[in-house]
Amino acid sequence: MLAAVLSLALIGAQEGAVTPAPSEAERLLAEADHALAMQRYEQARILLDQAQGAGASLAASERRRGDLAHGLGDWTAAYGYYRGLMARGEGDAPMAARAARTALELGRLDEAAAWMDRALAQTVVAGDWRAQNIRGVIADRMGDYARAELAYAAAYGIAGDQPMLLNNWGFSKLLQGRWAEAHALGVKAAALAPDKPLYAANRDFAGWAMGQGLPQRAPGEQAEAFARRLNDAGVAAAIAGRGAEARAAFTRALTASSTHYARAAHNLERLDSSP
Repeated sequence: MLAAVLSLALIGAQEGAVTPAPSEAERLLAEADHALAMQRYEQARILLDQAQGAGASLAASERRRGDLAHGLGDWTAAYGYYRGLMARGEGDAPMAARAARTALELGRLDEAAAWMDRALAQTVVAGDWRAQNIRGVIADRMGDYARAELAYAAAYGIAGDQPMLLNNWGFSKLLQGRWAEAHALGVKAAALAPDKPLYAANRDFAGWAMGQGLPQRAPGEQAEAFARRLNDAGVAAAIAGRGAEARAAFTRALTASSTHYARAAHNLERLDSSP
């Protein structure tokens, strides 16, 4: 009888157990995480200061301060936090991927490649098309186009037609002189994101390199904007080996506006002085 009573008492105690309330530091860190996710960076900074004052651990604070610096584009500070945490064994694969992004922004390409390869070795990052896309950008900056192709193809296999990915992949083709492939990707990217002038510019550059003719002035287009497009068309034609077309584009760029367009003049001078 006593054993039964004790058993019932234990069951009752377990059922009535209360989960300990989070500490003030934990609560503030959770609020900081939400602020970071919502890109409310000043609020996140204040909450992190409060959490540190409430006794948050150094690792918990530094991880989030790294993410805050990352969100603000303070790449040097972010990289310092991430490298320190990873060196102490307090990081993970997603942090390694963020370290790769910061290293890329700082122009430290070998380090960026090493960090991202480390991150991509883990499934949680390998399945993220954005990480694969960044690996492609790193490879392009290093001139490793075979590795870039693998990365962009992997990203496409995960996410399909993402305009940023298509644009980056198309730009990689541009760097390789693969005009038709670059143009096809650029057409899709620009159609999916008509608010991104860069995507349309890359599409058009590939088209001009393919020999689609010089651009015509669009209704309402400012003279300097038209001159810039003509200059780009001339550069594309020159790269593709069509000197006469390039010369025509640069010349038209010079007369497209009432002001002297220095870049086109410089390109025309270089073209005329080349053997």
